[in-house]
Amino acid sequence: MSIIIIILAFSIWSCQAVLENCQRPTLENGFFVPHLDIYEHGVNIYYGCNTGLKPALETWWGKITCRDGHWSHIPQCIDNTHCIVPHVPNTQTEDLRLKTSYAHNEELSFKCKSDFKFENGKSRARCENGKWTLPKCTRKPEFCAPPPRVVNGMIIQPYQDAFKNGDKLDYVCAEGYKLQGTRYTICRNGQWSNSPTCVEKSPCSRKPAVRNARPADELKTSYNHGDTVQFVCGKGYRFEGTDSAQCEDGEWNPPKCIDASLCPAPRVANARAAENLASSYSSGSYVSFQCDAGYQFVGAYYARCVNGNWDLPRQPAVDLAQFYANGRSVRFECDSGYEFEGTDTAWCVEGIWRLPECKRRGPHGGSVRPDPDVVPMPGGNCDTQPLIENGDVTDLPGGNELKAQCYKFYKLTGPETIRCVNGKWTELPVCKPPCKLDRTKIHTSHPDEYLQEGELKRFYCGQLWKIDISCIKGEAVYGECKYHYG
Repeated sequence: MSIIIIILAFSIWSCQAVLENCQRPTLENGFFVPHLDIYEHGVNIYYGCNTGLKPALETWWGKITCRDGHWSHIPQCIDNTHCIVPHVPNTQTEDLRLKTSYAHNEELSFKCKSDFKFENGKSRARCENGKWTLPKCTRKPEFCAPPPRVVNGMIIQPYQDAFKNGDKLDYVCAEGYKLQGTRYTICRNGQWSNSPTCVEKSPCSRKPAVRNARPADELKTSYNHGDTVQFVCGKGYRFEGTDSAQCEDGEWNPPKCIDASLCPAPRVANARAAENLASSYSSGSYVSFQCDAGYQFVGAYYARCVNGNWDLPRQPAVDLAQFYANGRSVRFECDSGYEFEGTDTAWCVEGIWRLPECKRRGPHGGSVRPDPDVVPMPGGNCDTQPLIENGDVTDLPGGNELKAQCYKFYKLTGPETIRCVNGKWTELPVCKPPCKLDRTKIHTSHPDEYLQEGELKRFYCGQLWKIDISCIKGEAVYGECKYHYG
C-alpha cells in the first residue's frame, strides 16, 4: 500500500510546472513596499520615488508583478519635469526610435491617420514641466465653402450649391485678360487650393512692320491688346488672308503679302481636292477635285491658277437630290399603240435612270425617257402632274393623289397630299427657300451651312462662345455672340 502512494505522489509532482521566484529589483532614487530579498511568483510590489522625482508612469506610484522569475517591467524614476511617451488619438509617431522619457522642452512629431487632419496645423507635442502640450487630429470636413472669386474671371462649370472634397473648378478670364498661375482650384479637406488670377493682357509697345507692305495710316507709339493696324501691299504683291496686323498680348500678329501671281489654296463647294493642297500655287498650276457623295460636276473637274486668281470649275457641283433623290421612282404610260415590256416605272439609281421600255404592238418597238416637268398620269381626270417650284411629287396608290416634297433644305408649307378633283389639282404647297449662313460668323467644318425656314439653331462663334441664328423669310437673323459655360 505504501508503494502505491509514493508512486502516485511522484506522478502528481512531475505534472506540475515549477514557477520561479523573483529577486529584489533595482531602483535608483526610489523604494519598494514590501522590501524583501525574494518575491514569490504572482506577488505585486509597489514603489515610489524620492523628492523631485516620479515613476516613469502616468501615476505618482508604480506597481510591478513577479511572473515566473521576471518583473512585469523595469521600475524607473525620472525627473518631475520630464514626460513619458504620450498617447495622441488618431495619430502615429514619426520618430523611428522612441525614448522612455523626454526632458523639459523636448518635442515629438506625430502624423494624423487618413481622413484626419491637425487642428491649427500643429503636428508636434512639447514636454513642458512634466506635462505634454499635445496636437489634436480631427476628422477632415467633407465640404468646402463657396469657391473664391477671381476678379475679371469666372468659373466655367455650371452653378452648384455644395462642393465636396475632390471637386475641381476651372476658370476663364474676361476679354482682354489672361490667366496667371493655375487654371483651376480644388476642394481639399474643406479648403480651396490656390486659385488663379486674371491679369490684363500686355499692350504692344513697338510699331508693327510687314514685309512688302506699308501702313494705311500713321502709326502710334503704343497699341492696346486687340488693336488692329491696316496695311497696303506693295506693287506686285497681295495679301494672303487679312490685311491687318493685330496686337495679341504684347506681340503683333501681322498679315502677309505674297507674290500677286501666286494663287492661295483653292476651295470648291461640295468637293474636295484629289491630293493634298499646298499653301500657294504659281500661275498655270492645276488642281483636280472630286465631288462629295451625292454631288457631281457639270463641266470641268479641275481649277487653274491664272495670275493670282483661280479659274474654278465653270459650274458649281450639283446636288443630285435637287432633281430626283437616289431610290425615287416615276411611273409612265406608253403612247397610243405602244405597251410596256416589263415594268412601267423608272428608278433613279445613283444619278442614273433605269428606264422602262415601250414597244409597239406589232413588229416595231421604241423606248421612252423621263421628263421631270411633265409626266403622264395613269388614269384620272388630270392630264399632267402639277409643277412645284423647288420640289417634286410622287404617285400615291389609287392614281388620283400625289405626295409633294421639297428639295434639300427647302421647307414644305401647305398640304403634303394633292388630289385630282374634277380635272383640277387641289391647293399646291410651297417650298420655302433656306437661309445660307455666313461662315465668317460661325465655327463649322461644313463648306456650306443652311437653316430651314423658321428654324432656330445655336452655333459656336468662338471656343466658349455661342450664337443663336434663325431663318425668317429667307433671311438669316443673327443673335449676339455670347459666352456659354454650360
